[in-house]
Amino acid sequence: MSIHDVAGLHQPLGMELVCNKAGKFSSTEIRFLQIEMDLPQVQLESLLGVSENTIRAWENNRGKITKPAELLLRTLYKQYADLDSDIRQAVEHLVHLNRKQGKLVLVESKKGWKTAA
Repeated sequence: MSIHDVAGLHQPLGMELVCNKAGKFSSTEIRFLQIEMDLPQVQLESLLGVSENTIRAWENNRGKITKPAELLLRTLYKQYADLDSDIRQAVEHLVHLNRKQGKLVLVESKKGWKTAA
């Protein structure tokens, strides 16, 4: 058996995972969603509001994803899966900036988020 469109298969698998999986994500499932969104770990941390150590703990089965972080990850992936969504465009822009600059640092100001100087 061979699969001719692996990338095309990943998106419905991801949607099945975020829409229908009961219980908390496993380390493998978290990593799968991160890879599918092409998100570097530093940006996943920032988007979920957790530390690098927290992500590492999830990935190494030393901790379980919190309910708020899991709900946010589910929502983020659902929106990312829509090719025309603003969230997908924002994530792709962040990934592009991260690769271009090496590291993206954002700071919150009274006028909203901006790139750190």
